[in-house]
Amino acid sequence: MKTDELKAILVRYLWGCATEEEMLLLKRWQAESEENRKLWQKLTSTLFLQRAVGDHNQEQKKKVWKHIVAVRQKRVGRLHWLKVAAAVLLPLLGGMAVWLLQNRTEGAGTTEMVAQQIQAGSSKAIIELPDGKQLLLGNDTVLNIKNRGVLLVNRRDTLNIVNSRSGQTSTGGFHIIRIPWGGEYIARLEDGSVVHLNAGSELKVPLDFGVNNRDVWLKGEAFFDVARDRSKVFTVHTEKACVSVLGTEFDVRAYQDEEMLTTLVKGSVEVVSGRVAGRLHPGEQARVTAEGNLSTAQVDVYPFIAWKTGRMVFENARLEQIMTELQRWYDFEIFYANPGVKDMRFTIDILKYDDISKILNLMAKMQKVTFTQQGRTVVLNRR
Repeated sequence: MKTDELKAILVRYLWGCATEEEMLLLKRWQAESEENRKLWQKLTSTLFLQRAVGDHNQEQKKKVWKHIVAVRQKRVGRLHWLKVAAAVLLPLLGGMAVWLLQNRTEGAGTTEMVAQQIQAGSSKAIIELPDGKQLLLGNDTVLNIKNRGVLLVNRRDTLNIVNSRSGQTSTGGFHIIRIPWGGEYIARLEDGSVVHLNAGSELKVPLDFGVNNRDVWLKGEAFFDVARDRSKVFTVHTEKACVSVLGTEFDVRAYQDEEMLTTLVKGSVEVVSGRVAGRLHPGEQARVTAEGNLSTAQVDVYPFIAWKTGRMVFENARLEQIMTELQRWYDFEIFYANPGVKDMRFTIDILKYDDISKILNLMAKMQKVTFTQQGRTVVLNRR
């Protein structure tokens, strides 16, 4: 059973709403190893439930635990009193279960919380060469290699892909730049175009880039500053649409399971989805749905490109959207103790290099929502 699936089933069990099929999966999981059995004992123990409410709220802890003890003294079944405990301790039970699952190494089975700082992202990337070899890149990485006729030079936060083929064409293949969660990086292509890659993104650059055309393939988000070349169109391919330009500045957001957004800063671009095409002018944005429907509208470009200059901007955005964005950049886990908070809306403009606690505290002051850190998991609940 995958860890994420196990987390979800364990939490539903603690809430008393696991299905018969999920109960069977839990029994099989317990039987797989002694470690699993001991972890299960911890998760369903009285000590675990007692400590699920932290010492920061002693009055609530006393009140809640008094109620749980009263239920147990009535000699009701174990499952029933566990349901009661889960109901009254709902705000933190999920986070505790997630924390325990993430800390199953020797000595990590204790219910004492281990402080794990959630760091802001930094410049880091992985480049995959045509032969499958992968190299880690960062601010301190020294790289100067020639691969299949292309020179790769890394300087601080920028990977320079330099044409050294002397007019020779390539036999095919790609350089693939992957940005993990908690990362960002810059790629300078052979034609002088500069690509800023956001967290959780991937850019594929063919070895023959610039020979006959300028095509790249994108997953995730990138800001393109394309060098002008009227003889060779620059095309960004995504799963939902293609964006073609001669030379301009624009942002493409094409994360999986999201609508694709192309936001134009200056110049002109053409967005093509299936048989539908739209031309953008500065200050306009193209939106492509999962079904391939394309629409254009005038927008304020700042919120959509602020990430490139070190800020995160949200205008009347759902909390779930904001947390997904923060998760990519700060690389942490999210647990919604109260799923209803996902629909809360915020308008904020924040420095993306700030401590995560500063950002969460700001949002907690703006709306009736609480953020509790359990290890590297942030638990959200309604206040």
